[in-house]
Amino acid sequence: HTREHADLFGEIIPDSLFSPFQAAGRKRIFTFALTFWASLSQVLSGQRSQAAAVAKIQVWQKDAGTAIPSSSTAAFCKARHRLPLELLESIHSATNQALWQLAGEDDYYHGLRVHLMDQTSALLPDTEANQDTWPQSTSQKAGLGYPSVKICAAISWTSGAWEQAVIHNQNYGEARATLEMLPSADQDGTKPGSGHLYIGDRAHS
Repeated sequence: HTREHADLFGEIIPDSLFSPFQAAGRKRIFTFALTFWASLSQVLSGQRSQAAAVAKIQVWQKDAGTAIPSSSTAAFCKARHRLPLELLESIHSATNQALWQLAGEDDYYHGLRVHLMDQTSALLPDTEANQDTWPQSTSQKAGLGYPSVKICAAISWTSGAWEQAVIHNQNYGEARATLEMLPSADQDGTKPGSGHLYIGDRAHS
């Protein structure tokens, strides 16, 4: 049930996170909060279709005594696309902070938070815009490859959660991407010994 996830994670992701992003004016059934919780429910449940998500929303709205959307999935799909990236980043940050609050002294290495660094890559649709921003590998002939991105991420040793990421093109090295993430590492020092230890393979050297 969509409402169950909101109740379960409400302390970590409170309604106050959504309020600054919910534009005034037109009142929509699919608010940012409702859309986010329904999307999360899709990920965590065995029924991941858009139709199943809308059915859960209908139950939630009926229980709350508020407007019930139709069974069409079109409005829900559009609402998912409207979710602001800044909102999702704020939810991600709040979740990571909550996980660190649960960390015990044994989760630190000599008082340091441990982060694992690694990089992966992904192919993108072969459009002119993507080729301009995320060009294909120089080892491939023009027109015979797909645009590609590299994703360098910091992962918590304690929880296994993805904490930060930098997306860049094929010409951007892992060491440089890692340096971009370092300044934000000290913003959430909520425990004694809030220093950080980053561990990566030789590509980061």
